[in-house]
Amino acid sequence: PLDDIDNDSSSALFVGASVPDELSERLQLQARAPHVARASAATPNVPVGLAVDEPGTGEDEEAAAAVPPPRSEEPRAQQKEKAASRLVEEALDGFIHRHALHTMNLKIKSDATSRSAVLLRGELGSVRATFDRLSFASLKLSGGGTITATDLNLNTASFVPALGRFVRRWSHPFTLRATDCVLTQEDLRTSRCIRRGLTNLGNRILRNLAAMGDASPLDVVRIDRGARLSVSTVEVVDGAADGAQVQIRGIVTTILGSTIPFAVRTGLAVARGGHVVQFPGLRVVLNPGPLQTVVPLHLLHKVELDLGDRASIGKVQIDGRRKQIRLSATVSVTPRGIAAASPRRRGAAVGGAAAAIVKRATYAFDIGRWLTSLSFTN
Repeated sequence: PLDDIDNDSSSALFVGASVPDELSERLQLQARAPHVARASAATPNVPVGLAVDEPGTGEDEEAAAAVPPPRSEEPRAQQKEKAASRLVEEALDGFIHRHALHTMNLKIKSDATSRSAVLLRGELGSVRATFDRLSFASLKLSGGGTITATDLNLNTASFVPALGRFVRRWSHPFTLRATDCVLTQEDLRTSRCIRRGLTNLGNRILRNLAAMGDASPLDVVRIDRGARLSVSTVEVVDGAADGAQVQIRGIVTTILGSTIPFAVRTGLAVARGGHVVQFPGLRVVLNPGPLQTVVPLHLLHKVELDLGDRASIGKVQIDGRRKQIRLSATVSVTPRGIAAASPRRRGAAVGGAAAAIVKRATYAFDIGRWLTSLSFTN
């Protein structure tokens, strides 16, 4: 029996002792696969020589080990999509961090499908950015939110130094969608574009009031018709009677150079499918304090703001307790040189003249055109 042969004797048998052919053949197999012999010897009462012939061991085991296991690789198309998405995500993440004052928990997700489509044709697809804080010099969103851009198509030729000045950056219109973006009290106070926008709107209101002639409320409060105002502070206040409102403070400068402090309180609402912003309960206070003058402007002059066909607000909420404004909005950006179809143009009127744009509010500011003039094109 072979289980009586130790390692030394088996070696001696292998190197030249007179043994039966069958035993010699088995020992040669054992020498070629020593791990099989050791595994068999560890099993009591099992002959070493017979172990090499059991199914799944010996030569069969060596042959099975030579065959590589099946690899659980993803389909090649999915690998390409992931590579393209990572390319866009890393590029935009770097771009935002270079220009933002502060970010917190910024996560960017892209659905780009092909690196060649991104690099050669500029097809970025859709990109979604979620964040807890995203702050730029002009606009700050410190309460978190989500911004999604769809149909992004870059002109790759615009990145060539010699052509960048003559080729527009974006080749097609694209859409920006803000979902549950929160402006905190500090955001309202420090965002430049909010102060400038309200300053421009306030001066347009002053000009319109001055144009009313003898019926102008400016005569009642003794403000000359060449006065201009500037907004210094925007904040959320929680009034007991009127509920949460936006309060705007600033200075009115008369044509003679004298200054009058003012405060405006108003609610916020939307109409006409989100294209028009309303200011319910709009009230102006001149010289706030014991001798203040209150002007109920919402009773004397209707103030509504048309954001344009390419912009709409889905939701706007003033939270007086948290001193925040929560906003969801959509805007379509049309690069210069690309015609933007207006849903309010109905084609040609009778006689061949173009139909006039329907006026939806007393004031208008085209958000889509304004965004086009910013860095989205350069």
